[in-house]
Amino acid sequence: MQRFWFQVVQVSFCCFWAGVSGFWAHRQAQEPMPGTAFYLQNEKESRSEIPLQTVPEVLYRGNPQRTGVFQTTGPKTGATVQWRRNGFGLLVHMSPVVADGAVYFGSDDGRMNALDLQTGQPLEGFRYQSTQAKGKPGSPVAAANGSLYFGTEKGLLAINAKTGAKQWFFKTKKMVWTAPLVVGNLIYAADERGMLYAVDTVTHTAKWTFNANTFLLFPPAYDNGLIYFGREKTFYALNALTGEQKWKVERTDGFEWRAPAVAGGMVFVGHDNGQLYALDSTTGDVRWTFRSTGDAWSAPAIAGDVLLIGNKDGFFFGLEVATGKEVWRFKAEDWAVTDPVVADGVVYFGVGNHQDLEGPRFLHALDLKTGLELWKFQGSSRILASPAVADGLVIVATTNGEVTGLKNQD
Repeated sequence: MQRFWFQVVQVSFCCFWAGVSGFWAHRQAQEPMPGTAFYLQNEKESRSEIPLQTVPEVLYRGNPQRTGVFQTTGPKTGATVQWRRNGFGLLVHMSPVVADGAVYFGSDDGRMNALDLQTGQPLEGFRYQSTQAKGKPGSPVAAANGSLYFGTEKGLLAINAKTGAKQWFFKTKKMVWTAPLVVGNLIYAADERGMLYAVDTVTHTAKWTFNANTFLLFPPAYDNGLIYFGREKTFYALNALTGEQKWKVERTDGFEWRAPAVAGGMVFVGHDNGQLYALDSTTGDVRWTFRSTGDAWSAPAIAGDVLLIGNKDGFFFGLEVATGKEVWRFKAEDWAVTDPVVADGVVYFGVGNHQDLEGPRFLHALDLKTGLELWKFQGSSRILASPAVADGLVIVATTNGEVTGLKNQD
């Protein structure tokens, strides 16, 4: 879960082209005006030369649509500890991601950590420690083609998934808190300055940038050629290849839009005015709304015909995807704004507020169709990072730096 508030400072930036012999020495990129895209493509390229084709990847919340659904199994009838490790500093926003049998997450000491999924032991041969030039890890990872991509205090970094060796670095204006989104050979990353970047994994340069003119803390979603994201009063849909605006929706009530998810021709996104919106993914028209008393939402999870979402008041809802009608609700003991995930008919989410990071809180496992609690696990502190599910385990990170692998309790 990623929730921090920062003062945005206006700065200028340069994007540099470097690499093979005969390429430009550098190219300074002009910042687009707020709400506009700036296309940074080499004049010798055509806009169709970088296809947006899905490649094997592992992303935060499971897929480019950010539905939170994983095609795997986790603990169902109960949970018991398979392994536990601690000493990772403050784990608030750097949710664990599982790829190729390893659990990856950043920690407050500047490390990117890699643990064996089944044993919790450090992955042999892997080591990454941040440098002052690149900055500490700041986001969950995305994994594709043997690489890990993640945001740092200074930009977007690519490292080898097996060794941790640096592969390339793209400098942004400010820190990248949001989980990178990989679609084909483009990576979409947003910084707290308000810039959304489409970075080419081959040239390691920006294909385009978009200036939202406000810090961006929630990860974008992708579907059918469009990128969806929002912050403060405006929610955007952009052409994924060019950054050109397709549509936008504005609200002046409440503080901000939250994290989106896309399914069935609709974009689902909460707003701090207490409403959850289902927007037409092509036009931005409102299909339906659902109102709650809470003024903050988790990211939605969408599994079949059920939408799952929690709010600041501690309620967690199961809604009909098509209509927004409430099917069930569950009352948790604290804020239910940690992003939920779903696997094999079970919904997993942690709880904890963003005002006091101390004290134990629970990871809850609910039945997808009924909302009945199947089991709960008490973490050693609050659970603000979204859990990861893979190969029969659910991985839980708490704010005091403890990471636990839970298996099914027979």
